[in-house]
Amino acid sequence: KNIYFNQIHLSDYDAIVVSDYQKGIVDEYIIEKLEKFNGPIFVDTKKEDLYLWSNRAKTFVKINSKEYKKSKNADKLEYLIVTEGSAGATLFLCGNMDKSFPLIDKLDSPNVIGCGDTFFAGFIINFMKTNDLYEAIEYANKVASKSAEKFGTVSVKKEEVVQ
Repeated sequence: KNIYFNQIHLSDYDAIVVSDYQKGIVDEYIIEKLEKFNGPIFVDTKKEDLYLWSNRAKTFVKINSKEYKKSKNADKLEYLIVTEGSAGATLFLCGNMDKSFPLIDKLDSPNVIGCGDTFFAGFIINFMKTNDLYEAIEYANKVASKSAEKFGTVSVKKEEVVQ
């Protein structure tokens, strides 16, 4: 098992961010350890079966629409955010569609490289600041849109995002 993970004191952290790109690192053992964490857990995953993240309080899973169409057990997640490219994002609560968040400004030829990661980072930062799920998704949409206006993998400065 992951020896390094045993040395981490989860109580030292306000949130945990998991990028699970299906490389074999995140398994039942890690999930079991994360169950002891009381704060929010943010997950960006490429796994088709989302069962590992099901029935877990304060766990926010983000996947894109292509991954969502292939996913299993998405209905068992407390919070699921599906990013939909230029269409924005949709929030599902406990398996039910809660709200759609369309992009305000459509781009003619968006550069989508890194937009999912930018969305995720914007969502986490805003949610930790405001504790408002809807506001955090709206902010994440704005940040991802700003990223899509630029070429390649870029950073987005706070002052570029109109709140």
